[in-house]
Amino acid sequence: MDFASWNDWVRAVLGVSVTGLVIVLLWRGVVRGAGYRDPHRRTGRRILLVPRRVVRKRPEALRPLVRAVVALRRHQGVPSAVAQGDLLARLVEADRAARVLRWGRRVWSGVVPALLLAGGFVLGTWVVAYEDVENGPGSWFMSPDESFRDLLGERGFIDGADECSGWSLLRGCEETFVPWWSGAESGFVFGAAVALVVGAWWIRRAAVRDFAVWARQEPPLSVSLAALGACREALRTPAPEASVLDGAVAELRAALRGFARCGTPADAERRVELEEHVGRVAATLHEASGRVLREGVPVALPGLVRLLAQLQDRLHSSRWLALLDASLLAPVPVPPPGSAPAGAPQAEGGRWQRYMAIATALPVVPALLALAFSAMTISQARETLRLTERDQVASSYNDTVANLGDDSVNVRISSIYALRRIMKESPREQPAIVEILCAYVRDKAKAPSKAKVEAAHKNVDTRPAEDVQAALNVLGTRPLGVDGERVMDLRRAYLVGADFTDGNFSGADFRDADLTFAQLRGEFADVWFSGATLRGALMSEGLFGGSEFIGTDMEYVVWDGARFEDADLTRANLRAASLGSEGEGSAVSLPGAELSGADLTDADLTGAWLVGADFSQDKAQMVPAANLTRTNFTRADLTDARLDGTDRRTAVWTGAETGG
Repeated sequence: MDFASWNDWVRAVLGVSVTGLVIVLLWRGVVRGAGYRDPHRRTGRRILLVPRRVVRKRPEALRPLVRAVVALRRHQGVPSAVAQGDLLARLVEADRAARVLRWGRRVWSGVVPALLLAGGFVLGTWVVAYEDVENGPGSWFMSPDESFRDLLGERGFIDGADECSGWSLLRGCEETFVPWWSGAESGFVFGAAVALVVGAWWIRRAAVRDFAVWARQEPPLSVSLAALGACREALRTPAPEASVLDGAVAELRAALRGFARCGTPADAERRVELEEHVGRVAATLHEASGRVLREGVPVALPGLVRLLAQLQDRLHSSRWLALLDASLLAPVPVPPPGSAPAGAPQAEGGRWQRYMAIATALPVVPALLALAFSAMTISQARETLRLTERDQVASSYNDTVANLGDDSVNVRISSIYALRRIMKESPREQPAIVEILCAYVRDKAKAPSKAKVEAAHKNVDTRPAEDVQAALNVLGTRPLGVDGERVMDLRRAYLVGADFTDGNFSGADFRDADLTFAQLRGEFADVWFSGATLRGALMSEGLFGGSEFIGTDMEYVVWDGARFEDADLTRANLRAASLGSEGEGSAVSLPGAELSGADLTDADLTGAWLVGADFSQDKAQMVPAANLTRTNFTRADLTDARLDGTDRRTAVWTGAETGG
């Protein structure tokens, strides 16, 4: 290229314009393709050069988080408005969308600018070194005229032809003919090289900016679940540092503010309203997390969990302007007295109009007074009746509770069943009665000396005291769905041989309890059994979906017909678990269960349903694979089960289905 020639500069400007226009149109296509068409943000994005089918869904990695959050909500007495399957599906799609954006940002802020920059340098080098290469070893490639001359001859005639060849028109039939495009490639390529270098910088800048905005447009559902997961970890022993929970809540507040600024497709007025609402939500969460730091986990954590649970439900249902109820939000600063909103009307009617309004309203006053008097009389009568009933219930309640300390076991049992009658007649008293009965069981069922415990573990006929069993019967048959009822706390209770048949203990806390030889043939969904002892327990036909058995001793349990959907049996001792004494019971069901580190030596899983169960090693938590020594998987269904790292040599696999 001759930098002193105006023709070459015109060609360079043309190269810059054409190449720059192509780059701008390319990025506009990326922006248009990545735009959301769903106002509820339930569908993922599509990023050019990042196929969605390559970014696969990973429900296996997210299922433990969902299961932990659901267990936490049940433990804190906060029912979920969203089914676990729907929540997992929405979380999986949100996680996939986040990873698509992450990969798209890497491609368009890193890979594509690098390719454009490399192309610009290559073309620039070609322009600078064109003269040297053309006259050097690359002349056959850089100079097409030489190739045409060798093929068509000096004047463009093919041997034996009578006229100029059509192909030679590219360079003319005259020996001294110079085509119009001669030398044009240098100027145009120089302009394209400059445009590619500038375009690399521009696309990287635009990608960093736009992908940051797109990330804030995603509903912070995953961040809210992570905050609930941090609350779940705060309940563990030993608990992590308080800064972990505070950091998770702070990240959620930042994500909410970013989503309010550029997330919802709303007009300016509604966006201002949303930003104001999210500001109050963030202030409420900040105050709740501060209370946890000041007052401690046992006192303040339930309030934070309730806030985060409601926020999670509202985000799932796309209720952006009602993330928290108004009664839960931090108060709005009150303006000083005397201040009036801008533009408020200050006009005052004339004296005659005021007198007319008063005269018109006078006949209505006696009627309103009579109506108010009647309403007050009816309300007072109802209040008197309600107070009378409450006094009667309170009197009966107090006398019954006082009799729980009687020396006679018969009196105590009668009082326990009297409390069941009070729960049915007065549901508002049920939460307090459940707490009292749980405390009664913990007090009366304390572990005896070590020698007596060992003797009881050798005697299958051991049973708890009659009053303790009566309290368990009342707890298991209590009315369900009562507002305000919290989790039944039966931690560390000594309940050897207890009978829970047909009882409903869903969401109860049996951590570190001794349930040896217990009959667990009721409903135990989302129950905490971590660290408990269930040796020889009868779990036949029991429902244990979503429950936690982390480190639980379940040796010799009988579990025919039991259902453990999505249960967590990490490091559980399931040695010699059987399907009944005669081996004819129905099969156990463990779909989606977590069995990493579980000891299944000599366990009988004949015909078991193990679809999606996880027996593999968990390197992140340093949990080994399950021990499958002599485990019987005859006719078991292990479709999609994870068996990585397990030693399957001694297990029995006759007729087992292990296809993915």
